[in-house]
Amino acid sequence: MNTQRLTIITAIVIVLAALGYYFFQRNQAAPASTVKFDGTLDLSHQPMIGGSDAKVEVAAFEDFKCPACKGFEDQIYPQLERDYIRPGKIKFYFVNFAIPLGADSNTAANAGECVYEQNEAAFWEYKTILYRSQQAENLTWATPAYLVELAKTYVPDIDAEALKTCIDEDRYATRVQEERAMGVSAGVTGTPTVFVNNQVVSNVYDYPAFKAVLDAALNQ
Repeated sequence: MNTQRLTIITAIVIVLAALGYYFFQRNQAAPASTVKFDGTLDLSHQPMIGGSDAKVEVAAFEDFKCPACKGFEDQIYPQLERDYIRPGKIKFYFVNFAIPLGADSNTAANAGECVYEQNEAAFWEYKTILYRSQQAENLTWATPAYLVELAKTYVPDIDAEALKTCIDEDRYATRVQEERAMGVSAGVTGTPTVFVNNQVVSNVYDYPAFKAVLDAALNQ
């Protein structure tokens, strides 16, 4: 009887250990890799920063209310800016992909479009301020009044009154929808999703691996 019980206990332990190893492996961060998208991203109307003649195009699909996008903005974008954007090695594009995390995901996306149309250079400052000011994703924080106040306080090159009018009119709602549709057609299901020359990069939070993908594209 004791031998049988010991055999059963041993079998259970082995099964649990195997399951534990399986889930451990699943949850490990995979190295950055790429998946080819058989289509063309139309980035002609998107905010772009970097080298105008750069052959490598990086397109980031983001939602201003997305906590993971804030993580990308805080941790990865500054390194991209230092190593690739400022030296003019890449073209970096921002693309709205409002999930949405509440109706104000669309409001924030529209505000970004309003700023971009008013002052292309100021868009990048405004993007940074929106992420720094991000609140919990279950809160409706990206209200028109708050979005205008952020511009008034932190981005003086933006005409706040013109921005207010643009947001109130929801002037670029169609463009926001079109950008999301483009992302969906390219296989985007969440944010941030980053493309390097039409290839989706997995695990963009592993900067050394992400950097290797960019360097490989530059050397092609």
